Amino acid sequence: MKIPKSTDGISVIIPAYNEAPSLLEAVGVVTDIVSKETNNYEIIIINDGSTDDTGKIADKLASKYKHIIAIHHKTNIGFGKTFRDGITIASKKYITGFPADNDLLKESFQDIITARKNNTLVITYSPDMSERELVRQFISAGYTKIMNIAFGLHLKYYNGYFISPSNAIKQLTLKSEGFTLFAEIKIKLIRKGIAFIEIPYECGLRKYGTSKAFTPKGIFQTIRFIPSIVRDIYFSHEITQK
Repeated sequence: MKIPKSTDGISVIIPAYNEAPSLLEAVGVVTDIVSKETNNYEIIIINDGSTDDTGKIADKLASKYKHIIAIHHKTNIGFGKTFRDGITIASKKYITGFPADNDLLKESFQDIITARKNNTLVITYSPDMSERELVRQFISAGYTKIMNIAFGLHLKYYNGYFISPSNAIKQLTLKSEGFTLFAEIKIKLIRKGIAFIEIPYECGLRKYGTSKAFTPKGIFQTIRFIPSIVRDIYFSHEITQK
């Protein structure tokens, strides 16, 4: 018996900066997975000031497929601001994201999509960090421990992909400019009382270029982010834990 597709809409945000070699493949993975779950979905590609053919590919996809939206930044403004633009544009019941470099296993993205439930935040974590450089393992473990102490949580990982009800995210005031945006979203949603689950995921093997997440600029943004989110959580009226 054929299982009917869900009517729950899904918005998938794909920030892309100089990802011309992998963008088409990434969109193909997203389309294949999400279209099996629901007919009510959109893929929001945000070209963040790319200097390669990323923008042209995004426009070509958007002109060919009605469920794809292409947005362009004239200059590179960073992952956090770009993803925030996607949140503003998103019109479906759930919001999630996918890396334009296709650095997320198809099976793991499928798990994220199928794990969604009403009013539940789905958080991902990597069960095996051994394939990463030792320095990155050390920094990641230390960051997670500091964040858990600072915010009274017990999360396994903060910067992984997620899926959440759109209305919950859209109520937040988000400030992160870099990859710490995912941590900010999770912390603020949990502090506001949203139910959440953690599921494992695996990164894919990046075929082109190098990761933009673990850079000196990204590390600086992370260090600067922690005091800012502490102020928001403990010294503002935005977040009230239930």
